[in-house]
This record gives sequence, C-alpha cells and structure tokens, in this order.
Amino acid sequence: METSNSSVKVVERWFQQIARFIFVCLILVPAIQFFLKWPPSFATIFSEEIVLALNSTLKQASISALLSVLLGATLGILCVRSCRVSVIMKSILKVSFCLPGSLAALTWLSILPAKVAFSYFGIVLVHVWLNAPWIALRCIETLEWTNRSTQDAANALGGRFLRIFFLLDFPRLNETLFIQFFQTFIFCCCSFSVIMILGSGSGIQSLETSMFESLRYGISNWSDVSNLAILQGLISITVGLVLIRRIKLHHEITDRILSKPYTQSTTAKLIPLFLIGVLGLPYCITILKGAAHIGIVMTHLDSCIRSLVLAISSATVAIALSIIFILGNNYRLPSLISLVSVSFLSISWIVMLSKWLDPFADPMLLIPVIQGIIFFPFAFYILRPLKQSSQVQSLLAARALGAGLVRSFFWIEGRRWKNAILSTWLMIAGLSLGEMTTVSFFSLQDPLPLILQIRDLKAHYEFDAANGLLAALLVLSLLLLLIGEYLIIEKK
Repeated sequence: METSNSSVKVVERWFQQIARFIFVCLILVPAIQFFLKWPPSFATIFSEEIVLALNSTLKQASISALLSVLLGATLGILCVRSCRVSVIMKSILKVSFCLPGSLAALTWLSILPAKVAFSYFGIVLVHVWLNAPWIALRCIETLEWTNRSTQDAANALGGRFLRIFFLLDFPRLNETLFIQFFQTFIFCCCSFSVIMILGSGSGIQSLETSMFESLRYGISNWSDVSNLAILQGLISITVGLVLIRRIKLHHEITDRILSKPYTQSTTAKLIPLFLIGVLGLPYCITILKGAAHIGIVMTHLDSCIRSLVLAISSATVAIALSIIFILGNNYRLPSLISLVSVSFLSISWIVMLSKWLDPFADPMLLIPVIQGIIFFPFAFYILRPLKQSSQVQSLLAARALGAGLVRSFFWIEGRRWKNAILSTWLMIAGLSLGEMTTVSFFSLQDPLPLILQIRDLKAHYEFDAANGLLAALLVLSLLLLLIGEYLIIEKK
C-alpha cells in the first residue's frame, strides 16, 4: 500500500512540473519576449491619452465592482432567506454569468437608446448584469453552509432579518464579498468587448481597447502599447497580491450542516424568483426581436462553422489545461493566470511568433490556444472539487491488487469525472462562441466568426441582419450552456 501511495505522489509531482512548465511557456516567455523587444518608455508613460485611458478604466471598474457586489449580495441573501435554493435556481445564475460579454453588450445595445447605451451607464449596466449573478451564487454557497442550531435559535427568538444578517450572515459573508469585489474589479479592468462595443459611440477608452487601437490602427506606437501593458500589469499584480493572501485555496467545509430556509411571506418567496427571471428578459427580447431575420444565418453558414470550430477547439484546450493543473494539485497558478490581460496575452504571442511566422495570417491554430488559456481558470474552479473528493483509498486498493495507475484512475475516477468534464466543456464552448477579444487582434480571412460579422453589420447600419445573427448566436450559446448545466443537474 505504501508503494502505491508513493507512486500516486510521484505522478502528482510529475503533473506539478508539467503545470509549471506550461505556465512558463504560455505566459512568462511571451511576456518577457514582448518587453525585451518593446521596453516601456517611462518618459511618456503618463501621457495625456494614457492617463485618460487609465482614469476611464479605474472609474468604470470601481463603480461596476461596487454595484455588482451590492446587487449580487442582495440577490444571494434574498434567495437563501426567502426560499429553498434549488439546483435549477443556481444553474440560472451560473448560466447568466457564463454568457459572453460581447453578447450581453450587443443585447443591451439593441434594447437601450443609443445615447444611453454608448455611455458609462451602459458599460456599468452590462458589467453588473454579468457579474452580479456570480456574486449571488458565491453568497448562496457561503450562506447555505452554516450551523443549523444557531439559525433555529435566532429564528425562534424572533430575530429580525437585518439583525440576523449583521450578527450571523455578515461575519461569514465579509470574506466572500471582499474577494468578489476585487475579482470583479480586475475582470472589469480587463474587459475588452464591452468597452469596445459600448465605448466606441462615445469615445470611452480603457487600457485594453487602447492597446488594441494602438496595434491595429497605428494611432500610437509600440512604446505606448508597452506603457499601457505595464499599467494594466501593475493593476493586476496589485489586486493579485491583495487576493493571494485571502483566497483559501485548500478550504474544506467541516462540521457544518445545511441550513433550513427561513419561513417568509409568499411575496418574499417570489422576490428572488422574480429577480432571476428578470436576468433572462433582455436576452428573450433580443431573440424575439431578431427572430424575424434569423434566416440570414443560412447565408452565413461558413461563419457559423468557423465559430463552432474555434469554440470547440478553445474548450478542448481549456479542459486539457485544467485537468493537468488539477492532477498536479497546483492551485495558485490558475489564480495568477485569471488576472492576466487578454489583450496583452494576445499581443505577447503576436510579438513572440513574429520571429518565425506571420501571426496575422489566419492563425486558426493560435486563437484556440490563447482562448483556452483565457477560459482554463474557469474550467479549473468548476472541476477542482472532483480532485478534493477523489476516492484515494479505492485507487490505492486497486494499485495494491496489481492494476496499473492509468487503468485504476480510468475505471475509478474516470466515470465520476466524465459528466463534469463534458458539462464544463460544453459551457466553455458556449462562452467561447461570443469571445471577441482574441479574434479581433488577428486579421482573419473570410469567413469571419459570427461575432465579428455582427460587429461589421452594425458598423454598416445593417441592423436587421445583425439582429438576426445576434439572435442565432444567443440561441446557440444558450443551448450549449443549458445542455452543459443539465448534465450537472442530472448527475446530482
């Protein structure tokens, strides 16, 4: 048995080394190559254009993060306190968060007046709409696990909602809300597609979009791109240092019992259901609005196929990376990778590969790699609980009886992992369908992915055709997300 146990640890250390090697090759080497070729110019790092982009980034990210935490925490508390939180309710929140930011921005653009959509209000609205469901889900998961006797005693003694919240709930939520605020802040700082779509009409720029315009349109030079990347990196590093000491990566729930929901009035029970139902209303309106023109998809079948190929390839890369990091018990690197700017990662790869090939020459192999890196932390955190609840004793017993390590893992753990991996793969594929950042940096040849086709159609004022393609892309993305979530619900 000791020999079997040591062999498992050897394999784990082997995967740890592979994970570190992947991190160095995919993140560090491209970043170092970029700064070696284009060192920042500190004399111009605080030029007027860069300062405007920095102020705009910090302004919209701070407001978006604060409002997301307030709305998400309120929704989460109402869900826990007003009704029994079901798996389906959690799935609705998760699917709302998993929809691509570009689709959310285009959805609100088709609903709101142009003057409202092309403003800070529109940008903040979309960011809050995307992030609040995830924060609500995290609050629900935190509040669900508590000591039942404490809650029963407070309820029996007639404790009021606010008093119970501040004395019982807030001490457990403050750590979650602290972490979620800074994670949402960095997500909004690194937001590209939302700023690109809704900021273009009013001249609002961010560090991300400024990097894109400097590279693609020649408005600035490579030195300014490097300066923008340095500032974006400093924001990510600062937030990373704050979070790395607070996130408990090896947290396990012990000595806790699932709480009973408080009995409230019928009206209170309808509040969370109403709020969750509202989350899907803009998407339903957009789909109905574009349904009359959805036949335009038949003339863009090549674009649909290309979008699906990119989504499937990106999801496969993300799942492969997450499995390697999970098997290696490497929890810190995914947290660091989730803070990396997508624009900077794309530019770094362009600079690194420009020595050997033209990265703009229709790089169908490069885009899935970069998008897989972007989405792999998301897959990692979904699949990580599988490793924490692995059947170690069964694996050791199988090894002691002479079964090979690979065969033991496949027959004991593989069946348990199968549904979760397939579900996560489908969800990331749905998320990748609307990914706009990476594909915008490369000069893709026709047919363009659907998300770029929609962008170009709106730029040429062909709104009916754009709404038809947007409705089709929303339906396809939602279908993949819902199928993936259904597999999880069916397994549970």
